[in-house]
Amino acid sequence: KETAPTGCKWAVGGKRKTLGNSLSLFTDALPGWKITVEKTASPYVAPTLPLNASGNSNKGIHFLGSGGNVDITKENLFGDETNLITMAGSGWTFRNLNFIRSGVGNSPIIDISSSSTIGNIFQECSFTNPSSGIRGVAVLFSGNTPHLNTTFENCNFYYCSGGAFSRPSTVVQSYGLRCLACLFEYNGKSSDVST
Repeated sequence: KETAPTGCKWAVGGKRKTLGNSLSLFTDALPGWKITVEKTASPYVAPTLPLNASGNSNKGIHFLGSGGNVDITKENLFGDETNLITMAGSGWTFRNLNFIRSGVGNSPIIDISSSSTIGNIFQECSFTNPSSGIRGVAVLFSGNTPHLNTTFENCNFYYCSGGAFSRPSTVVQSYGLRCLACLFEYNGKSSDVST
């Protein structure tokens, strides 16, 4: 029988079918962790994923799709429900993930409130609000402090009827927001940040 090394907080192996029973992987993630989901015939239906953990300047935290871009969806059935990801942490890299929000309400797909200088990176990801009834945006920069160093590389923003990016007020600033080789199609326009 194998035992975890002294001081090891986690010893995780194997595969999980859903993200709903895996929330601790996201809240307790440590610098250097890689959380990988495999492409399957159907999307992963997720609750709100609370990404409160942070990487550091030496090691980040990776959330990766394997075997092609992986669909992760949240369906809001009743009114103004929560978003797919609430992000208070920083130092995350997302790669090969398709974030899809469907149903009703006007919550964003991702709500970023972190103000760390480490920032976050999205690579080869897509953001979609497929229903014309949704007024949400893809990424909302919230909180009362500036957001620093958020990068989107080769990402696609489709049918986000509230716009690709938004902020709730002029108090919220986004410094170092970079979009490199990204595609914006059929998005609405946020009242405060143009897309």
